[in-house]
Amino acid sequence: MLEVRQIPAIDVSHLPTSAFGHKEPLWWGVMLAIAIESTAFALAWATYLYLRMQEATWPPWRWSAPDLLIGSISTVVILATWAPMFLMSKAAKQMNQARICALLIIFFGLCIVACGVRVWEYSALQVKWDSNAYGSVVWALLTMHTLHLVSSMAETGILAAYLFLRPMDPKHALDVEVSALYWYFVVGSWIPNYILLYLGPHILN
Repeated sequence: MLEVRQIPAIDVSHLPTSAFGHKEPLWWGVMLAIAIESTAFALAWATYLYLRMQEATWPPWRWSAPDLLIGSISTVVILATWAPMFLMSKAAKQMNQARICALLIIFFGLCIVACGVRVWEYSALQVKWDSNAYGSVVWALLTMHTLHLVSSMAETGILAAYLFLRPMDPKHALDVEVSALYWYFVVGSWIPNYILLYLGPHILN
């Protein structure tokens, strides 16, 4: 008869329930989502460049380039949102809830300005989405980024509501970090859009 040996229990109660960075599965989940959505953006950028190669002038004849001033203002505001989000990520690692809440107010103030400028951008594209292939891809790129912008703001808003009403725990501190990670993607994905939609047509033609 085989002798069954009992393995002594290991006390893991002292281990943290969550971690920051790549040690946390949620971090990898967000990175995977960013990789998938980056691929979607890359396909849209490739489509834009393919259409550009088929035309002697860009935008195509009869159409004007999007307003560079409005696009530049939008870019400055979107880039400015990176700073409070970065500082929030650092404050989350220090479990500094008061600082996070103060930075959230600044962050959403900048986001409201960014959304207002984005509405202005649509009116300054100089082309309708159904005018031609150029109009379709321009509207697609701007709308894709707008959806990411608004959805990420909504997610951060839900987290903000919790942090303004309840004490922060390590789990929600991690949520702040991964929200910041995704927001970096939202900000970074706008830079190629700005180059393609605004700088390219004005500089290369």
